[in-house]
Amino acid sequence: MQQVTSLDAQVLNAETPTAPGNVGALLILDPATTSSGAVTLELFRDLCQARLHQVPRLRQRLIDVPLHLGQPYWVDDPHFDLEYHVREIGLPAAGGEHQLAELVAGIHSRPLDRVRPLWEAYLVQGLARGRAAIYAKVHHVLIDPESGVELLAAILDDAAEPPEPEVPESEWRPASVPSQPGLLARGLTSTVGRLVTSPPRTVPHLSNLPGASRIPGSRVVSDIADTVVSLAVRRLRPRRAALEQSQLAPRTPLNGALTPHRSFGYGSVPLADIEPVATAYGQTVYDVGVAMAASALRRWLLDHDALPQRPLVAAVLTPARGDEAPTATGIRTLFVQLPTHLTDPEQRLAEVAKSLADHVESSPATTPPVSDATIFAALWALTCRGQFQQATVAGPAFNLFVSLVPGPRSPVYIAGARVASVHPVSAVTDRTGGLNLGLFGYDGSLELGVVACRELVPDVANLIGYFADALGELAG
Repeated sequence: MQQVTSLDAQVLNAETPTAPGNVGALLILDPATTSSGAVTLELFRDLCQARLHQVPRLRQRLIDVPLHLGQPYWVDDPHFDLEYHVREIGLPAAGGEHQLAELVAGIHSRPLDRVRPLWEAYLVQGLARGRAAIYAKVHHVLIDPESGVELLAAILDDAAEPPEPEVPESEWRPASVPSQPGLLARGLTSTVGRLVTSPPRTVPHLSNLPGASRIPGSRVVSDIADTVVSLAVRRLRPRRAALEQSQLAPRTPLNGALTPHRSFGYGSVPLADIEPVATAYGQTVYDVGVAMAASALRRWLLDHDALPQRPLVAAVLTPARGDEAPTATGIRTLFVQLPTHLTDPEQRLAEVAKSLADHVESSPATTPPVSDATIFAALWALTCRGQFQQATVAGPAFNLFVSLVPGPRSPVYIAGARVASVHPVSAVTDRTGGLNLGLFGYDGSLELGVVACRELVPDVANLIGYFADALGELAG
């Protein structure tokens, strides 16, 4: 039995009816590579059943400590039901992108049931050209660097012929759920342990603890500690204030009060079309992708008569990289100015490249190679994690999230079906703005997934179209 981390507990507590902690992905499948030419619910469930043992969290749920005197614990779900978590939905005949996007938006809007394991997967049938799709959503607390890798790698394969399934050493049997007194004792013990091991954070607030006023000297100790901590951080405040002032986010329709409803859109742009543009301007594929996003946002803001006279500020999440191929070692958050106020697309690209230059190290006109599904899964997991970390810490205000995640240059497979495209389906919060734009490099394409608050951005489909049009502006 494992306790959730302090960060996870913080975001769990911050989750609201208008900002559920769901993150996910939409994968379009081409069943032509399967032996039967189709992906059935039985086949998909069998795949999940055979690999559940690789990700223990998929059969665990959260349980609260009595009186909330401690952070929740993960426990085995004695009533785990795979049929509840893996379902099938059909679109109308030859369902188009709009119908699929509406379906995903509706499911993504619903919070996950905390009395069950925090994930769901939907096999969607009825797409055009005989294709199918899988939309999977999980709660962010399942997405840490380790379990996130396990989660996607468990269902993704590098070849159409799946490997021989690993046979678990023993049949899974849920461990018994601890008693309420036992949970209370564990929770109190862990809480006291954190207080003891975190004196720099806790001692300045010692006098605020219940009953502390009755302890002789507690006020003096608390005041001294508060003074020391204040002196230690005072030197950082001018620099932080300067950063926030220089990247002040303008007011836009993207940053209003959220509702529980979501809109979603997705699309793809071939890297073969982007790379010549990047080469012509001496920029990177990353630069061109973010510049395309800036151009799409400019057109959308003009549509709504809401274009500000200064740049938008985006929190751009991208893997930390060195000279080698990216690995799952971390995610950096860059506060980047999106020059939506500039009319010239070439100037917008130049400004985006300048803003990213100090952060993104990559050769011109290249995309970082990612060799297999495992690294791709790690980067996806870390990006999801980074978005929720940013939602819970203080920092410069921004208008929207943009994520840049490189993926495999060759296709991956699920149950023998080739994954034709992968589209992020992320989250929006009151702090992170009402729009989240995800860019994934996969198998020769730049894949786009846009999640928004439906009332703030009801016309997500326009943004998808504007994103594709933006490349034509640069290509001339």
